[in-house]
Amino acid sequence: MTKEVYNKFIDSLELTEEFIPEFNWKRHISAIDPKKKINLEINFKNVKPKIYSNFFICGDTLEIKGIDDEKNIQFRIKGTILLRIISKSKIDQECVKFYSENTVQVSTIPAFRSLVKEALIKMGLPPFTLPFLKRMAPGAEKK
Repeated sequence: MTKEVYNKFIDSLELTEEFIPEFNWKRHISAIDPKKKINLEINFKNVKPKIYSNFFICGDTLEIKGIDDEKNIQFRIKGTILLRIISKSKIDQECVKFYSENTVQVSTIPAFRSLVKEALIKMGLPPFTLPFLKRMAPGAEKK
């Protein structure tokens, strides 16, 4: 796929809606000792895109676990954000795959940041801004 082909594909797209089919959080213990260090395990992955006649759906799933030094899970946040995107031209599978793996996070990461911060506050924990500004490249270390 050339840069020109991908740019033409991008120009033909229109984001119609963003929806969250799943977003949940759970605090696993009643009180977190403020003296304990909590390590975050962050797992981020693509939802396999689904292609229809004139639109496709793609997105990302995020799971965060707060784990103490004794390997106890203190809290867990998991969510999926999907995007419905209409194409004004024929949908190219290779372009959709590339878009899903490299571009979709422009929409999903800001939403995840907001939802994670809100979930932590609702659990009575201090808000935390996710530490990534861009999505990790495929195959990169994800912890």
